[in-house]
Amino acid sequence: MALRPELLLKPPTQEHVDRVGEAVNDILSGLDRGEDVRELIRSLTDLTGREYNPRDFEKIESRMSEDDFVREAALSAARVVPDITRDELIEIVRLAMRSTHEMPDTIATCSTRTSRCRERPR
Repeated sequence: MALRPELLLKPPTQEHVDRVGEAVNDILSGLDRGEDVRELIRSLTDLTGREYNPRDFEKIESRMSEDDFVREAALSAARVVPDITRDELIEIVRLAMRSTHEMPDTIATCSTRTSRCRERPR
């Protein structure tokens, strides 16, 4: 089954990933210096469409690498697809269950509870 275009996401451009990386680096550097980074975090939120707060950046290295955090932050923000069908959800789950090397880069994965879609992280 072919999925509708609104269920497919394009990966972020390298330029966008680089901008997000610079913003994250500025936030982490500011935290290291004990600075108020709320304005930098607001800028990152504006850039990514995702909500962040200072706690998201505390001890980030214990959860994931900075590069992984940047790649995840650069992905398109989740969006509601209100008219997703059962067959589309089945196809998304089927594709998500395939091994990574078979998975198309642009497939969206969805939470059936919220019907929010996001690009599948690698």
